[in-house]
Amino acid sequence: MEAWRKRNTATVIYFPMIKVGEQNFAQGADWTPVAADTKFSKDGAAFANTANLPAHEGQGIWSLSLDAGEVDGKVTSIGVVDAVTKAVEDQAVLVATYGDASSEIATLPADIKEWLAAAPNALVAGRVDTSVGAMAAAVLTAAAIAADAITAAKIATDAIGASELAADAALEIADAILQRDMDQVEAAAPLHSLAVAILKAVSRVRDNAGVEQTFETDGTTLKMSRTLTTDPTNQPIDEAAVGV
Repeated sequence: MEAWRKRNTATVIYFPMIKVGEQNFAQGADWTPVAADTKFSKDGAAFANTANLPAHEGQGIWSLSLDAGEVDGKVTSIGVVDAVTKAVEDQAVLVATYGDASSEIATLPADIKEWLAAAPNALVAGRVDTSVGAMAAAVLTAAAIAADAITAAKIATDAIGASELAADAALEIADAILQRDMDQVEAAAPLHSLAVAILKAVSRVRDNAGVEQTFETDGTTLKMSRTLTTDPTNQPIDEAAVGV
């Protein structure tokens, strides 16, 4: 008989024993195994005594515990031979291994439909569609996320609302906005944006012959101009035109 077991992993095999010269199973009272009654050979090497002896489980079924080292080949052959004054017929068990490249078979084939008790989902880009309940810490890192993996199109409408945004997250966003240096955004900022309003407050501004000019943080790049008009009765300025 043959059994499959994971390579290099302690295991237990089960087999029947028959009383010598009979057709009946041998019970616990019929046979008392001793050293040398069970020997093993890995991949055709010389036989050696097993570390353990068979034990009667009941109804003529016996078990034998195998150490990890006894199943660290491709196929382990177990010979069960009552050495002196035979009480039982000879028996043999072949233990084929699986679980890594050095096993008899690296991985056992599986019927996904039987495993799931239903038809499996279609493959997604060649991979099995899975639902992850929890992940270990530091599994989902920046390096593990492909560029553009998370886009607006992949986030459902209203997926991130006020209730999903923690109070401390809102504060971090506000702090980041307040601490943002204008030189990081000024070149692309629209004229009527908060960034340009802040430039007018903190950057270089001058009156150039009736035209108010607002510069970027380098003090030389003109960002916005607007015409100033004056009224002798309301000096020096009574209007600032829309920035252009």
